Amino acid sequence: MRYIKQKDTYSCGPIALINAMKWAGFNYTYKDLKRMQRLCKCKYPNGTHWRDMTNAIRDMSKLMTTTRKNWPLILDIIKHLEKDGVVILAYKRDPKHVGHYILITDYDKEKQEFKVVNAGRPCTRTTSKMKKDTLDNIIKHRYMKNRRPHFPAAWFIRFKVMRREAA
Repeated sequence: MRYIKQKDTYSCGPIALINAMKWAGFNYTYKDLKRMQRLCKCKYPNGTHWRDMTNAIRDMSKLMTTTRKNWPLILDIIKHLEKDGVVILAYKRDPKHVGHYILITDYDKEKQEFKVVNAGRPCTRTTSKMKKDTLDNIIKHRYMKNRRPHFPAAWFIRFKVMRREAA
């Protein structure tokens, strides 16, 4: 499957949502980016606020069910992926970083690594592997003095209608 690559520094939220749709077998392309940016209220330079991502996913509720969790557990992500779901994760790397959305589509137990879509910003590769420990460190990274309760956040997505064959 060919996922959509992020070509700028701020559209990671809409890109993650488009790629989740592609994962489920829907025919989304880069041409759908402007429409998805409007749905996510994605604007330069800061991109998509987590509340707007929640609202965008809610607007697509005819196609998917979702649960949003702050400070998700790595084991919850693995269990969700095993049940044929995907996870959009929003996180910050440091206090100056506005944040980033990635799509997590699979977990390899033997290698202890996740398949991640759009891991960089803007990404140099569309898909990459991320070790379990690396993702766990991203989730547990609590760098802020006045920690905000909404980062990292994960949207656990399960599609009501799948146009692809389940793995």
